[in-house]
This record gives sequence, C-alpha cells and structure tokens, in this order.
Amino acid sequence: MRNDIATVIAESLFDTDERLHFLELCEPRPVDDLAADRSRIAAYVRRVSRAAEADPTIDSDAAARVGLALEGLITDRHRLVFEERRLLAGAIEYFLLPGDDNRDLYGLDDDARVVRTVCRALERPDLADTV
Repeated sequence: MRNDIATVIAESLFDTDERLHFLELCEPRPVDDLAADRSRIAAYVRRVSRAAEADPTIDSDAAARVGLALEGLITDRHRLVFEERRLLAGAIEYFLLPGDDNRDLYGLDDDARVVRTVCRALERPDLADTV
C-alpha cells in the first residue's frame, strides 16, 4: 500500500467504508480540472436543495456548507502539490459520489467528516470549522 498523504489520512481518520471509497477516489487531477469541479459541486448542492423542498428531513444547509468548503479549497488549487490535489479530488468525488446520493439526501455526516479532514490536512482549518 502507498504511504502517501491520502493513505495516511484515510487510515488514521476514516472508518473502513469511508477509507475504501475515499482512496479509490483520490486520483491525480490537473489544476484546471479542479477549477471545473466548481460547477459540478454547485449543481449537486442545488439538487440536494431541491430535494429538501419536498422533504424537510434533508439537510440542504449541510450540503451547502460542504460545497462552500470544497470551493474554498479549489480556490487554493495553485498552491497545492500533486499529492494534495489528489486529496482534494478525493474529497470532491466523495461528496459527489453517485452511489452516495440516497445517504446524502438523508445525512451528510460522512461527507462533512471527509471534507473537514481534508481541509485540515491542506492547512485550511478555517474551512474545516465551517462544515
């Protein structure tokens, strides 16, 4: 197993399911592709928000907070080294994970935990505190 930043963070902070999903999603991502992820994040947050209109048990505010934290990290993309961009890509994809939709509509706890952890790892505790 690789001893890179994503693996170290995942092994120390996530449960087994989160770790496996997260590590699968930590793929290399060019800086410009990270910028393009903003629209995917915004669309997903809008989708959760629309679902919350029909079902008040859906926490669209949590989705919005996670989305804003990810956008803040994307703003920092130019200062991130390769391994850090992989980490950010993993957090983005974890949030947008298609198989995670039903869970996200009824709870974003795992997504928030992953994004908070990545924010701290990328030296943005200010963003972690908003999630």
